[in-house]
Amino acid sequence: MEILAKLNELTGFAPDEDIELFEEIKFEPNVMCEHVDKKLTFRASQLEDG
Repeated sequence: MEILAKLNELTGFAPDEDIELFEEIKFEPNVMCEHVDKKLTFRASQLEDG
């Protein structure tokens, strides 16, 4: 299953709903997030857990 369709399913959105993805860079003292390019794989975007 395509990851965007799965994310939409998990959130209760329509499968073809256009969503924006962001990566949390840091949380303290202020939240910092960066936009994730949906055309790239998570690996190419250097997304990690932790």
